Amino acid sequence: EGYGIDINEDGDIYKGEFSHGLKNGFGMLTTSDGSTFTGEWVNNKLNGIGIHDSNCFGIEHYEGTWKNGIPEGTGRKINIKENIKETYEGTLKRNKAEGYGIHKETKIHIQMKMKIDQNEEVTLIQVAKDKLISTYQGQYKNNQKNGYGELKEEDFSYKGNWLKDKKYGYGILTKPNGYEYKGYFINDCKEGYGKEKCPNIPDETGNIPGSFEGFFRDDMRYHGTKTLPNGEKYTGYFRNNIIKDKGLLTYPNGETYEGEFKDGIPDGEGIETLLIEEKEGIKTFKEFNTIVKGKTKLRADAEQIYHLKRDFYFDNKLICKGRIERINDKKIFKITEDAMNADGRTSLESMQVDINILF
Repeated sequence: EGYGIDINEDGDIYKGEFSHGLKNGFGMLTTSDGSTFTGEWVNNKLNGIGIHDSNCFGIEHYEGTWKNGIPEGTGRKINIKENIKETYEGTLKRNKAEGYGIHKETKIHIQMKMKIDQNEEVTLIQVAKDKLISTYQGQYKNNQKNGYGELKEEDFSYKGNWLKDKKYGYGILTKPNGYEYKGYFINDCKEGYGKEKCPNIPDETGNIPGSFEGFFRDDMRYHGTKTLPNGEKYTGYFRNNIIKDKGLLTYPNGETYEGEFKDGIPDGEGIETLLIEEKEGIKTFKEFNTIVKGKTKLRADAEQIYHLKRDFYFDNKLICKGRIERINDKKIFKITEDAMNADGRTSLESMQVDINILF
């Protein structure tokens, strides 16, 4: 009864209060491996406020509430292994994060500094500097991010819902380079409806991603509308973030191409709606069946240059053959071969259509 010291056969030492031959009251237990448990004891187990320190597997520190010898309730944990320091402050259940908590991960840099005293004696001093790697604050379940939470790392930040440590449900993902995605996730991948905004620079394939609104599948654009910095819009199905097979291309001036695509540009049969004239703010368009063959080149300044061979048809008749060079919204058409009528005139002449107005 009362204060005492107990040493068991394993070499563990308890110094503190006893009652009925058991640890009851305030005391400190030091185990044979050097770990310490200090706080309020009830029937040989920590209950209430307590502190645990250990150097067995790195540095471990916990201060907070205990239940039957296990951290539970509200507390603060610190773990240091090699040069990585992790801290958690929040609620726990059976020593696992449960409910709201804040987790931080930092990298410890050890620097040596010289200290010169008044006798000009030099002493080397170790100085530890912490660099924050990531911060998460939000809900946990069974030691995993679960529910709403906010994660900040060096190369991205995320605000949204989680399930078993993975982004799941609606969230917002941003990056320092200006990238932003607002939409839905499944297992850390963009999935379902979302809006994506990318920086105006070519990606690793040479394509300018632009912005996108629509549906994602397996973290990739699947179906929706892609808008380039110059105002061009591509609507349809996508593969590897570029439009595939068939789709709709809308130019800033209202002209459109709907038909076949290859490698993200018009290629094959389609229907073009071209601007014929514009007077007093009113635009007049005309539809043409067209066959497009060509390729696209993207430049780092976000200008899009087309070199396309086109066969233009109107009312199922070949109008002319030529080549279009398009730089953003500026178009130059060069006739390479005219479809001649029986009277020797070109189809364009017989239609009395000015090629410069068409293009």
